[in-house]
Amino acid sequence: MKLIASLAAIFVEILLLTSALAHGVAEAAKQSTIESVLGVPDPLKVILVSSTIVAFFVVLSLAFKKSLRERHKKIIFGLIAVPIAAATLYLVGVTLLLNFNSATGGPVHWHADIEVWACGQLYHFVHSTGWDNKVGEPLMHLHNDDRLHIEGVVVKMQDIELGGFFRAVGGSFTPESITMPTTTGVKKWSNNDLCNGKSAWLYMFVNDRLEPKMDEYIISPYTNVPPGDRIKIVFSEKPVDKINPNFGVEP
Repeated sequence: MKLIASLAAIFVEILLLTSALAHGVAEAAKQSTIESVLGVPDPLKVILVSSTIVAFFVVLSLAFKKSLRERHKKIIFGLIAVPIAAATLYLVGVTLLLNFNSATGGPVHWHADIEVWACGQLYHFVHSTGWDNKVGEPLMHLHNDDRLHIEGVVVKMQDIELGGFFRAVGGSFTPESITMPTTTGVKKWSNNDLCNGKSAWLYMFVNDRLEPKMDEYIISPYTNVPPGDRIKIVFSEKPVDKINPNFGVEP
């Protein structure tokens, strides 16, 4: 009986550990999939297979616990322990390999400040309602502070383009339009829409300079701001040379 209880406890505890590892690896390579980067199976698939095997033998041992002999219990224990150990080793190996092959050589924690102005009004990104105080995905998200957070392994630098950040938080951003979840609802502005009765256009400034790349702009690799990016997106009817590019002031 004690051995069976140990089997169940080991299954739950190690499954949680391996699931956490798999989740971290999968999220780190969400934009660039693990299959495409490393050419190996997705860790979540490995977790699913090993979990199914382990669950089967745990249920089997509980169902026949009264008739199982001691040597049968030891065999089942091994049949549970082997897939758990194999999955854990696989996840550790994939994590190390992913870090080695990533653009950043391992996890990073970078930041960029971002503000969006439309027709002279500053809009703030929607606030989180979840327990983790986060809007977006593990790799790119906000913490109710209009500050872009990049946390984790960046497999390819293209994975942290500004357009990807907007998609992660539930919006979109292209040179033609911007969709932004704000504290007052989802807002969308497109080129040639009206501001103050005149056709308006999207512009973007990074560190007070006009940036033409827009959605393809790759966030600079800095933890502190500055020197990290200060991104100012402006939708305005003004000519670009009449817009104040400085971060934190009305355009």
